[in-house]
Amino acid sequence: MSLGAAPAPLTGRRRFAALGLVALAACAIALAARESGALAPLEREALKARFDVRGTEPVDGLLVVGIDAKTFGELQQRWPFKRSSTRRPCGSSTQPARG
Repeated sequence: MSLGAAPAPLTGRRRFAALGLVALAACAIALAARESGALAPLEREALKARFDVRGTEPVDGLLVVGIDAKTFGELQQRWPFKRSSTRRPCGSSTQPARG
């Protein structure tokens, strides 16, 4: 049984064009999967896994500060704040959050 001659290897422009088509097809498949929601279950599982690894232990030395419109008015500054203004103490971290 005779097999035909092996195809000529891709070189130069033909190789570049073939790689471009493969890249374009991969992008199209990824975009279609994202837009169709096919990846949503995987994303949810990945997020859940990250939170599971992180655990529920509180972190020492972390202070979350909320900035609202009133605070912007009192500071008379726009975002992003200068680093010199962020070095000022924020008060006691044991104070309850205002809401």
